Amino acid sequence: MITADPPVAVRLLSFGYAHGRPVPDAHIVLDLRAHFGDSPESRDPDRLVSETDGLPELVEGVIPVLAAYRSGSGSCDGPVVVGVGCADGRLAAAVAATMQRQMDNGLVLVTVEHRHEGVPCGP
Repeated sequence: MITADPPVAVRLLSFGYAHGRPVPDAHIVLDLRAHFGDSPESRDPDRLVSETDGLPELVEGVIPVLAAYRSGSGSCDGPVVVGVGCADGRLAAAVAATMQRQMDNGLVLVTVEHRHEGVPCGP
């Protein structure tokens, strides 16, 4: 768990590579295409993430990485930006929504932007 005072600000940007927009400028970019597939059947992001081999570990693994970025001695005053991408954006939206729910707790302040239109991103 990240512990920070003041709270760590995190900005999650989900996107689809197939939409032709550039990859967002981010500290970390998670490219889900080759390892996790596309076009999820489930519309429940938490269930989709929990039932896809490797995704729960990926989401959990990002948390200490965010803490490392915030503890660096650089002069970054803004949020740590994480891009989450897949081919069409649906899986990325589910991962970003799950990450937000798991991290947004007062110690980590999370905002999410979905950079693809018409993509369901949660309940």
